[in-house]
Order: sequence, then C-alpha cells, then structure tokens
Amino acid sequence: MWRLYLVGGALAFEQRRMGVDQILGVRPTAEGVSGMPATPGEWYERLERP
Repeated sequence: MWRLYLVGGALAFEQRRMGVDQILGVRPTAEGVSGMPATPGEWYERLERP
C-alpha cells in the first residue's frame, strides 16, 4: 500500500496536481513582533553575515 501511495504522489507531482507548502508559525511578543525576517531573502541575508 505504501508503494502505491508513493507512486501516486510522484505521478501527481509530475502532472502538477500536487505541490508542497510550508507554514511557519511563530508566537509574537506583547508588542506584536515575532523577530522573524519578513521574507526568505532576509533570512538568507542573516545567514550570510558573520
């Protein structure tokens, strides 16, 4: 059954009927800020800084 599921998933990806989404949940401070960068580009900028 597991192999059937994996083959079905692969086919759905190939036909662009299925995708992958990621959601990041953070808890804001009392001031309403999370401390997380607003965009993925800003995340990478922070990683590149020494």
